[in-house]
Amino acid sequence: MSFQHLRTVNGVIFQTYQGACKELGLLEGDEHWQNTMSDAIISEPATKLRELFTTILIFCQPSDPLELWNKFRDALCEDILNRMRNENQDMTLAYNDDIYNDGLIIIEDKIHEISDKSLTDFGLPAAKRNNSLLDPLEVALRKPYNLNDLNEYITENEPRLVNDQLNFNKTLKITMINNSKQNQLASALTAPAGAAGERRCQAGGGCSSTRYHAARLTCAVGPY
Repeated sequence: MSFQHLRTVNGVIFQTYQGACKELGLLEGDEHWQNTMSDAIISEPATKLRELFTTILIFCQPSDPLELWNKFRDALCEDILNRMRNENQDMTLAYNDDIYNDGLIIIEDKIHEISDKSLTDFGLPAAKRNNSLLDPLEVALRKPYNLNDLNEYITENEPRLVNDQLNFNKTLKITMINNSKQNQLASALTAPAGAAGERRCQAGGGCSSTRYHAARLTCAVGPY
């Protein structure tokens, strides 16, 4: 049974029921969330803005998420634009659909971390992952993971590396262990009284060296 008529107002079919209700004046607008985003832009980087935008989408039920995205997509993708300018050595590079698409990919990944919804559930454009400008290693590092699964993946796939890859990975592992020890020492020296000076690896939490090692293996031999 189709409920399209419930999303139709004055002959216009809205993507969401909320959009139709807003057009009928049955819902308040998103001025509050627009003001929240505008205030955050003053002091927060794009990474934090995407976290805020994701939180608003999932927990605050804005009446028109697409309008919110269109209004703030430049700020939400500013770091992606800057990275592309640096990589292409072209400071005149402007925002384009590929940059916005990468922003949507990152936002959808954040949505997946805390819900089973996708961009289209909020009336936002579907992310085109095949057209991503993101580095494969960066994509792998953002993937949700379990520490035990990563260790099992590393044990199984590390022997598949060719000699050059294996030597590089061993060097990388030693470097990251040394850096980790230095970071732990720095944390212990700068932590407030009573604070734990060491960082523990927890499943689903953060052993960054293990995660980075697994991510590099993913790019070399395939996904885990």
